[in-house]
Amino acid sequence: MLDEKEFYRYHGLFHVSGLGPLKGTVYVAKKVYCKSLHTKEKFRVVFQVFEGTIRILEVYYKNDKEMEDIGRIRNYCQN
Repeated sequence: MLDEKEFYRYHGLFHVSGLGPLKGTVYVAKKVYCKSLHTKEKFRVVFQVFEGTIRILEVYYKNDKEMEDIGRIRNYCQN
């Protein structure tokens, strides 16, 4: 049986570290495709898992930004 971190990593979701004390855990899905956009460009989804709920924090094209917005994540996830 996989624990929570191994489960997310197995499905291509990676923990975002270096954020300081936050509520829950923040992950980024790095290889997301969408057929309805009719493009082969990848985009990323940053989300928070807290007390059994998931909150989407940011969605962006990899070509437009290389990293997630740390300030935005801290703003939405502070204790």
